[in-house]
Amino acid sequence: MEDISTTITDKDNFKITFVNETRFSKLSVDEQIIFEMLRNSMLEIMPLTTKIYDDECIRYAENYAFINLNVFSIGVEKIINTKLKELEDKLNIKLNSITASLTTPSTTG
Repeated sequence: MEDISTTITDKDNFKITFVNETRFSKLSVDEQIIFEMLRNSMLEIMPLTTKIYDDECIRYAENYAFINLNVFSIGVEKIINTKLKELEDKLNIKLNSITASLTTPSTTG
């Protein structure tokens, strides 16, 4: 009986050839990891022929991954920049509060 607890691309024995290996090899290690996740997600909805993906399915999945890698990176960068700005604003408020308390003359004396 076939194990259906994981997806096809999650199985330990899943191996695939790259259609555009040159373009893939130019990606950073982090980009390659994201690319493979995106490509494999698309492969999950592609038809299998005798338990393998044909080159056309792989090409479509790779194109999807290359396109979405850029979109994914832009989206993550925007989220990170928003969070960093929020953190910077909070730190500035705290620093201004500390600075104000240090420069305010004491009323005791």
